[in-house]
Amino acid sequence: MKPVNKDIVRTGLPGTYVEGLSNIDRVIMLYISTGDDTHKIFHPEINIPAGSYQVIWLDPVSGNTTKEECNGHRGGWLKINSPGFIRDIALRIEKKQ
Repeated sequence: MKPVNKDIVRTGLPGTYVEGLSNIDRVIMLYISTGDDTHKIFHPEINIPAGSYQVIWLDPVSGNTTKEECNGHRGGWLKINSPGFIRDIALRIEKKQ
């Protein structure tokens, strides 16, 4: 796995700090921090190969997860939407077999 960069993720949310690791053809894991206590919804774009993916959002405070499926992505930039969160959220995108 390698660190993510702007060739893999675009945040679209000013002031957002993103750290993550990627094995681009299988899994991407990100930790997103906004640095403030206001309620947010995040709309990142992830550059991934064609395929079907499971997207899992994790609230690091409560441990709650939100899952969604992305079937038949044609490759390139995929825009996804987070659930509402305050300050931090984690994201895992995994290619389905």
